[in-house]
Amino acid sequence: MAYMYHAEGVISSIAADLWARAYYELGKRVGKEFSAIGITRNEIVTAYVSQQGIEVCGRYSENFFDKRFRQRLLAESLDKRKLFQQLVVKVNSLNLSELDNPELAILLDEYSRCFTDVAGHFTLSQEELTQPVYEYVRAQLIGLGATDDEIFTLLLPATLDAVKLEEVALLKLALSSFNDTALKDHIFEHAFMSYGGYNEEENVASLKKQLDELSRLGKPELSRRISAIDDKLSKTREEQQKLSRKYSGANALELALFLRDMGLDRFELKKQWAGAEYQCQPLFCEAAKRVGLTVKELFSRVSMRSLIQALSSDSKTVLKLEPFSAFYINDGDLQQLQGKPAEELARRLVPQFFEEKRVRELRGVTASPGTAKARARIVKMENASDWRSFEKGDILVTQMTQPNMTLIMRKAAAVITDEGGITSHAAVLSREFGIPCVVGTHTATRAIKDGDLIEVIAEPSEGVVRILGTTPKAASTP
Repeated sequence: MAYMYHAEGVISSIAADLWARAYYELGKRVGKEFSAIGITRNEIVTAYVSQQGIEVCGRYSENFFDKRFRQRLLAESLDKRKLFQQLVVKVNSLNLSELDNPELAILLDEYSRCFTDVAGHFTLSQEELTQPVYEYVRAQLIGLGATDDEIFTLLLPATLDAVKLEEVALLKLALSSFNDTALKDHIFEHAFMSYGGYNEEENVASLKKQLDELSRLGKPELSRRISAIDDKLSKTREEQQKLSRKYSGANALELALFLRDMGLDRFELKKQWAGAEYQCQPLFCEAAKRVGLTVKELFSRVSMRSLIQALSSDSKTVLKLEPFSAFYINDGDLQQLQGKPAEELARRLVPQFFEEKRVRELRGVTASPGTAKARARIVKMENASDWRSFEKGDILVTQMTQPNMTLIMRKAAAVITDEGGITSHAAVLSREFGIPCVVGTHTATRAIKDGDLIEVIAEPSEGVVRILGTTPKAASTP
C-alpha cells in the first residue's frame, strides 16, 4: 500500500498523542479503508495517508454537496469550540492544587476529548476533502462564464479571520496606553499566535518589541491601517454580493461560499487547538509537578495516555517516550509504537521518510494565482532563526504557515507549502495579500534548498514550482 505525504509540524509529545487520536477519528468518520501513519522524531511529527485513504476521503467529500450536511458541519464545529473554551475557563478558575491525582487525571481526560474533537474536525478541511469540491466549483462557474479572478474573490473571507482580528487588536493596543496586564490578556486571548512558546515573560517581551515597532509609525498611520483593513473587507463583501447576484441560483456559487466559510472556520479551529496548551498551562504545570517533571520535560517526553495513567493510579512516575515513535491507523485500528518497533514499521511503510531526493520541479494546488521568481527561504517552525533571515521579496517555503508567520508572509513574493488545500491558512492569507501561493506540494521543504533561485507559476488549474539553481542572493521578480 502506497502512502503519500500529508502533514508535518513541530508539536509537543502531549499534542502528538492526541493528534494520533484525531486521525483515528477522521478514519472512523470517512471509512474503515482510511489508513495513515504518523512518525515523531525529535519532536517533529510527519504524517502520511495511504492512496486508498485519500480516495475514501474524496468519496466522503461528496457529502459537502448536501446543504444540510454543510450547515451541520459548521454548527458542529462551533459546538466543539465552545466546549473547549468552557474547559479553558474551568482550568483557569479552579484551584488545581486542591485536586487529588485521579481528579487531575479526569480533567486531563476532558482536555484530551476536547482537543481531539477540535483537531479531528480540523482534518475535515484538509486538501483531500476540499479539493474535489473546489475542482467542481471551478469547472461549473467557468462553464457559466466566470473568470478565475471572480472565483478567487468568492473565496476571500467576508469577515475578519482569527489572524486579522489579532492584527486589529494589536494595532489598537499600540494606539492605547497599555500595561503588562493588557499585554498578558492579549497573549492569552491570541495564544495561537505564539504556538509553542510557553514562557510568559518571553512572550510579553516579544509583544512589547512588536508594539514598539508599531508605535514608531505614529498614531495616524496605525489608524490608517485599521481603516484599510475595514475598507478592504467592505470591498470584498461588495464584490461578493455582485457575484452572488450574477451567478444566483448556481449550486457552485453556494459551494464556493461554503469553502470560504470553511476556511474561516478552519482558522477558528486552529486558534483553539494551537493555543490550548498555553491557555491551559496551569493544568500542565500542576500535572508536571505531580509526576516530578518540568513542564518542558512533560511536553517533550511524555504522552497524554501515560500521564493520565500515572495520575489515575496515583503514581509519581510516568513512562517517558523514546525519541522515535509512531502511530499507525489501518483497518479501523489504532496502534502506537515507539523505539525500534516504530522505526521498523516506518521503514516498511514509508521508506521515503528516510530518503532525500533532489528534483527540479514540484506541483501542487494553486491557492492564489500569479508568478514569481526569487530566492527561496526555507522557514521551519522549529527554527526561529529562519524567520530573522527572511527578506522582502524572498519566496517563503514552509511545511505549513503558522499564524505568527503573518509578518514574513507580508514580505514574501510568493508562498509554497508542503501541505494544505484551498481553505488552508496559507491559501486564505495569500489571497488576501494578493501574492502567488502553491500549497500541497508534499516535498517542497525537502526538495528546495535555502537560497535556491526558484520560479513559481501558479496557474488557476495547477501550481508549478521550478528550481532554477542555487544562488546566495537572487533578486525577486513578482
